[in-house]
Amino acid sequence: EPTFPEQEFEVEKEILRSEIREDLDSPYTAAFRLFQKTIFAGRPYAHSAQGTEETLAGIHLSEARDYYRRRFSSAPLTLGLVGNVDPDRALAGLSRLVEDLPDGEPFETRNPGPPADTAKGVAVHEPRATEAECLIQGFHAPGFRDPDYATWKVLDSITGGSMDSRLFAEIREKLGLVYQIGSSYPALEWSSFFAISLISTRQNHDRILGQLEVEIRKLREVLPEEEELARAKTYLKGTFLMSQERNADQAHLLARYHSLGLGIDFIDRYPRMLDAVTVERVREVAEQSLHSPVIAVVGP
Repeated sequence: EPTFPEQEFEVEKEILRSEIREDLDSPYTAAFRLFQKTIFAGRPYAHSAQGTEETLAGIHLSEARDYYRRRFSSAPLTLGLVGNVDPDRALAGLSRLVEDLPDGEPFETRNPGPPADTAKGVAVHEPRATEAECLIQGFHAPGFRDPDYATWKVLDSITGGSMDSRLFAEIREKLGLVYQIGSSYPALEWSSFFAISLISTRQNHDRILGQLEVEIRKLREVLPEEEELARAKTYLKGTFLMSQERNADQAHLLARYHSLGLGIDFIDRYPRMLDAVTVERVREVAEQSLHSPVIAVVGP
């Protein structure tokens, strides 16, 4: 069991404090934090997992020690094991490693409910004396337990998830309006977001927003090309395979999927979920969800 020496505890807090400051010095990171705070207003996801300088200052050694004993315990515990090992011998060895863990409290995540409707169609701006403008435009989306999770992954890939995506081809390469652009759909548990992120200049601000509306409207109204769909699926399945290259990666995924209640067979089901996505469903999801964006800007 960790001893939690007070001097080392304070050193670690100072390291975390420096990392928080360094992250927020980046306008791009600050824009994402502002977006996250706005789109998830009043919900747990509004807060950065890294915390803030204020919350870090409020953490005391006794609280950290108590939290460790409650959470890093034998109830419940999931261990992922991958490799050329004898299962019985491995289980016996692992049992000895965890037998001294305290009896903790079972921990359950609770669905906080959907974000409030007030967190739609909102634009926020954090002024900074920088040459570049960092802009995040996003929409509410479901978490990874939703039946349309794979559809959202494909939608993200088509829009801005790869170098041959629509946003990269149209707004960066063809129009030259941005330094960089892409989209993201994080695999959060209860609710998530679909976001377009970019770095440009203040002078291009209005033109970029107009072009983003054009691209979003196309997603809502026009079926993707079958070639686009196939390319997105190939990309997603390829990156998923790359995430399993090492035994440690596979063990991590298996333990994660089991602990989240998805089952260890999710590693096999996910590619089949992607295969089942149709161009019709991609357009339907876009039409249902891509309205009233939240916009966060950090820059001049």
